[in-house]
Amino acid sequence: MVSKKVSRTAGVLLVFLLLVAALGAGLVLGYTYILKQTDRFAAYDAAIEARDNPTPTPTPLPTNEAGETEAPPVDILAPTPAPTYDADQADVLVDEHTPGAIMLFIERGDSPDDIAERLYNLGVIENRALFKLLSKFNGFDALYQAGTHYVKRGMTYDAVMYTLTQKPQRLRVRFAEDLTYPEFKETLQKNNIVFDEAEMDRLVEDPRTFLDYSFVQGLPTMNPELVAAYPSLQQRTWPLQGYLFPDTYDFDLNTDAEEILRTLLDNFDRKITQKHYDRAEEMGRSFDTIMTIASIIQMESGVYEDMAKVSRVFHNRLNNEDYLQSCATINYLRKLNGQQPVFIVSHADMAIESRYNTYLGPWLPPGPICSPSLNAIMAALYPDIDSPNLYYFAAKGDGTNAFATTLEEHEANIARYLEPLQQQAEAEGQASYAPLPTAADGEPLQGDGDEGAIGGA
Repeated sequence: MVSKKVSRTAGVLLVFLLLVAALGAGLVLGYTYILKQTDRFAAYDAAIEARDNPTPTPTPLPTNEAGETEAPPVDILAPTPAPTYDADQADVLVDEHTPGAIMLFIERGDSPDDIAERLYNLGVIENRALFKLLSKFNGFDALYQAGTHYVKRGMTYDAVMYTLTQKPQRLRVRFAEDLTYPEFKETLQKNNIVFDEAEMDRLVEDPRTFLDYSFVQGLPTMNPELVAAYPSLQQRTWPLQGYLFPDTYDFDLNTDAEEILRTLLDNFDRKITQKHYDRAEEMGRSFDTIMTIASIIQMESGVYEDMAKVSRVFHNRLNNEDYLQSCATINYLRKLNGQQPVFIVSHADMAIESRYNTYLGPWLPPGPICSPSLNAIMAALYPDIDSPNLYYFAAKGDGTNAFATTLEEHEANIARYLEPLQQQAEAEGQASYAPLPTAADGEPLQGDGDEGAIGGA
């Protein structure tokens, strides 16, 4: 009887020892796995750092109390070595140029289950359950970043998960000043940004989605009573045009139209502050009017020094209820008609029936004709004060303008700068250009005796 009890006790003890040994082995294996995983993630970090910062930042030289640079110790003279990594660690550096790269787009709100399913369908992983288990064990479930990532078959599960927690692959896009809305879309397309063009057109044409921005609330087209009172506003093309702030942006390759527009509108909202709105009110003009003037200034002059003078000419003419006669507005109409802009506009161009044609009446266009820079907006808000009587300007052909206060001075500028350009155009066979108007040209186009275009493209 005692022998059986001893046997049972020995058996229990043996099982207990086996369980302890198994648990210990498991702990050792788990601890070893975590250490190796930590090393792998550190190596991944080194790979990303080496890619993003190929040239280490030099150590600043020490200075003494007087602020003078001292001779550095020998060890400071040696450059900090760049992070290094081996080929196995470069798995996390997959991009669109990597052989065998596969694009994976994580949408906002995607769960680890959704991501595992997509990876499985793409052939990147073979076991969805294992991926989800390791994802939870590694603490990655809440770290995956929405956007476009690149992975490839053969990557370790760790490398796949780590890649999907990094910043999505983005493209840097520069929007130049003076872009029209169609040119803005062309820039996106040339930079391989994928978006729904029809959806973007709808949002720009009917911007009620963006009424959380005060400047969108202030658009005349958002006020039905104003549109009814001023039917010319119905001719406004692309109501958000002008507010898509020209700058350099980083976009996900698969971003949606609303996010693209919000990115630019957010930038406009940061750059334009209350002092700008207050200044427009002080001038007795709506901010949308200022934006329209700024857009024409932008198209008439890319030179900062000229912009305030161009602004002075336009404000003087508007205050006198005079014709702006801006070639920039003619070229905008040419673009709408699928034509190339020209430096010297013809009589046929100046006769185009449109509220955007500032040769036909003493008015501003129904809205901005491009996206003006902050310099152009500031020029519209603060026209030149040193030459308060400026009333004309003529393009010199080098990007700058010649300004005048009288018609005689303006005609002299035309003879000096524009007529040689006209003769050159005719010599090159561009006979479609009409001769520039002069005082001897009979009935003036603008109807107030001020013959001659005031600006160039």
